[in-house]
Amino acid sequence: MSLSANGELFNLPAGPVRMAVVTELGSQGFSNTPDPQINQGVFYNQSEAEGASGSRKRYALGTELNIPLLKQLVATVAGRYDEYNFAGRSDGKFTYNTGLEFRPAKTLLFRGNYATSFRAPDMNYIYSSTTHGYYSSTTDYYLCQQTGQPLAGCSYNNYSPGANYIQTGSKDLKPENGKSWSYGVVWSPSSNFDISADFWRIQIDNLVTNLDPDTILRNEANCRAGQLDINSPTCVDALARVVRNPPNAVYQPNAIQDILVNPINAAQERTSGLDFSGKWRIKGGNVGDFVLKANYTKVLSHHYKQFANDPDQDLLNSLTNPDWGSKVNASVTWLRGPWTSTVQVTRYGSLPSADQTRRISPFALVNLSASYQINPRASVSLIVNNVFNSVKQDTTAGWPYYPVGNYNPYGRMGWLEFNYHFGS
Repeated sequence: MSLSANGELFNLPAGPVRMAVVTELGSQGFSNTPDPQINQGVFYNQSEAEGASGSRKRYALGTELNIPLLKQLVATVAGRYDEYNFAGRSDGKFTYNTGLEFRPAKTLLFRGNYATSFRAPDMNYIYSSTTHGYYSSTTDYYLCQQTGQPLAGCSYNNYSPGANYIQTGSKDLKPENGKSWSYGVVWSPSSNFDISADFWRIQIDNLVTNLDPDTILRNEANCRAGQLDINSPTCVDALARVVRNPPNAVYQPNAIQDILVNPINAAQERTSGLDFSGKWRIKGGNVGDFVLKANYTKVLSHHYKQFANDPDQDLLNSLTNPDWGSKVNASVTWLRGPWTSTVQVTRYGSLPSADQTRRISPFALVNLSASYQINPRASVSLIVNNVFNSVKQDTTAGWPYYPVGNYNPYGRMGWLEFNYHFGS
């Protein structure tokens, strides 16, 4: 249930002070009941499954003020209190947001804001039951190191079926707490042209995250090899999560028995960057109009701590971080009567190679679309994705020979689409 109201409180010399208030009250629940046949052995090679369910109650109160301090200066102040009750406990916090917009000229705007945030863990993180299973494929970096095999040709690389796992939820998860700030400028000399630039910084404490099994295995191997401090909290945790056969086992010595995974509160993650965007509409008369758009994001810093006593990880310059450091989206659209055509180019920045020894080059994809408005209700479109049939390759770690999780192996795809709107 949600109730809201808004209106003008009073007038200042620069204009009216506006206020909005909201109150929310609700409850949520979920239930996951497995098919009884799973535990009856009807399905091949399936471990027993347990049901999971849970619920929580929540309420929130919030208000926002829009205050014209001067004719050219407007302030925004907002505050909100949220509280969640679940798993026999309650978590709540007051968060706020402040912002300023300064317009010294009609065509120029300076803006900035600071905000805090609060987020309760998702219920599936809290209430998930113990699950036994296996991964479709696993890379055992430790055994590759032990046998002296390069990762690309290692017999323990991407073997299938992969290692067994035991996954659990956690009722001890804490809520996430964040803070962010940004400032920027917008210049729009006409309705057909505008550009903007913004700097931003975001920090999240107690980040709720699912432990990635591949990261666990990489950390375990690096800890055993001395590349990471074996006494660090990350190494202690990774070594405890990978359960192996004894080194002197008659069958499969040092093989993985189980990987123990569950959601945790990472100590901290923080990142900063720059965003640039622009739009230009060119009127071409009988030729039609052209709309040029471009957006560019550049990550300036990215730091992470899994545990409070861990050393700070510089993910931006790390070969273990699979995130792009930059991204560009640019498009040209042609509009003439019932015709609309768009060429879009997306350029992704460099990535670490799969074997984490170097960086692989940036990559660009080109998409094309064209549509014809038959009448106010009907239109037909042709869409072609990956026009040049480009597939990013990375053979450093062997199969599947492309950066999994960042790109897909699909080539050119096209389809014809017909749209019709019924009713008024």
